[in-house]
Amino acid sequence: MNNYQINDIVILKKNHPCAKNKKEFKVLSIDGEVHLKCLNCGGIIFLKRSAFEKALVRSYHEEKN
Repeated sequence: MNNYQINDIVILKKNHPCAKNKKEFKVLSIDGEVHLKCLNCGGIIFLKRSAFEKALVRSYHEEKN
């Protein structure tokens, strides 16, 4: 179930501590760990791939204009 790629925007089940309703992150890298960047504060978080896949609600490609 690998429906996400680098530079995708993902929505997770839990909020980032920087904001009450901010669950959107940008995928920076995918390996044994998934590196995510908070779209609100720019903070970087690391999740094990298994934990990330459990927390993932939805992903979509960022549109470039």
